[in-house]
Amino acid sequence: MTERKWFFSVICIFLSLLIGLSAVTFFLDPFYFYRFNPEEKYLLNTNFSAAGLIKSYPYDSVIVGSSMVQNFNMDSFRTKLNCSPLKVAFGGLRFKGLIRLMEKINERGTAENFFIATDQHLFAAKLNMPTATGLPEHLYDDSSLNDYRYLLGYEALVKYIPTNAAIGVLQNAGVTLPDKFARTMSVELIGYWQDDFTFGKEIVKRNYLHKDYAVSKIENDNLKVSMRVNFEKLLDTLELNSEKSYTLFFPPYSALHWAELKANSPDVYVEFLSFKDFMYNECSKYDNISVFDFQTIPEICNLDLYKDSSHYDASLNEFMVDCFKNGMYKMDENSAKENEAALELLIDKFHEENADWFNAS
Repeated sequence: MTERKWFFSVICIFLSLLIGLSAVTFFLDPFYFYRFNPEEKYLLNTNFSAAGLIKSYPYDSVIVGSSMVQNFNMDSFRTKLNCSPLKVAFGGLRFKGLIRLMEKINERGTAENFFIATDQHLFAAKLNMPTATGLPEHLYDDSSLNDYRYLLGYEALVKYIPTNAAIGVLQNAGVTLPDKFARTMSVELIGYWQDDFTFGKEIVKRNYLHKDYAVSKIENDNLKVSMRVNFEKLLDTLELNSEKSYTLFFPPYSALHWAELKANSPDVYVEFLSFKDFMYNECSKYDNISVFDFQTIPEICNLDLYKDSSHYDASLNEFMVDCFKNGMYKMDENSAKENEAALELLIDKFHEENADWFNAS
């Protein structure tokens, strides 16, 4: 064989291999990127599966946010709010990532009801910073040319397809897999982490004293402007005064979170509370936006419901769904000031109950 024939033979073999591997990923589609088939059960990871589910999963309502929404039960939305939900939730979600998700959901166009967690930390992102979305952009852009990164990617070909195949073999052999596998393969429970952690006051206390899961310090000299401008950017993604319904809500961080923030970053504390007033006033201009504030519910003092200063267990997610239905904790024109006073009382109560170990200095 001549050198030239040998070279072209190698090239043909290489291209055939690439085409073959791409075909495997395309037809198995472990991230539901091209199609959703309820009969096919795969291990799911929000980072890789959300883009495909947004495009192809049947839904008329979306729950969007950070780890604060990952423990929502989709059955509760279905039965209590009479909707067909999809949860799109990312731990450590960045503001630009939130905007990107909203854009893709809007492109699909099937969502009529939006439930969006408005973590104050999200909106504290500095303006004009060259930060990334935190999402795998090749799954979210509009270019098919980037699909090779999925079709030939390490995640699909090395991690998920072989693992899914192994699980299929075990299931066909009659092996009973741990419940965690069933959860991880459920679109309904995507991102669910309730059973992966231990909750309780002693756990929260230990994490606080050891500085585990500490909330990142906000370093933004222009915080007030940043939060307001960023919220305006979120508003730009909403179809205002339309038939679509938007429910924005402040998640119930624990009283420890607020006590620590007030003691160590008083300016940030004041701005976070001021932001609620600003956000409600902006939203009140539109008939199809409701705002709920869960940051002053009495339960924030019950550290047995938390695993750290901000992450709560699924019972509070369930409570919020009930409130979306019955209207409790829905903000009105007086709520911001009333809730600020209520939070101060809850912080005082927290200090009294935990003076033996809480020291925010």
